[in-house]
Amino acid sequence: MRKIVLYLFILVTAGELLSHALEVPAIHLICKPALLVLLMIYYVLLNREIDQPLSRTLILALFFSWGGDVLLMKSDEMFFILGLVSFLISHVFYIFTFRQFREEDDAEALHGLQKVRFAFPVILYGTGL
Repeated sequence: MRKIVLYLFILVTAGELLSHALEVPAIHLICKPALLVLLMIYYVLLNREIDQPLSRTLILALFFSWGGDVLLMKSDEMFFILGLVSFLISHVFYIFTFRQFREEDDAEALHGLQKVRFAFPVILYGTGL
């Protein structure tokens, strides 16, 4: 079953790319929302197969990402704002997910000035935008 979902995901991804290349909005209306739904289904099936507990924060992050995709498909200003809020919520859940699976190995962790040194290029790039 997992392989079928993976093949469907690849097919829908190709459909989404072709919908933009060939400018066929009907295909886009079907493929865009289906991408994250298939990704969520694949994640659930994979975790059941390897007997791992599901990460609720990852499911919520994917759900709000899907919501953002769907809401941004409308061209109304209110849907745009709701889509951005949905993506903001999804990114908060992604942060929680990454923190949940982070390994606490202090030997290789960055400390003090090292964190600032590695963060500086990102901050500089962000301010440039």
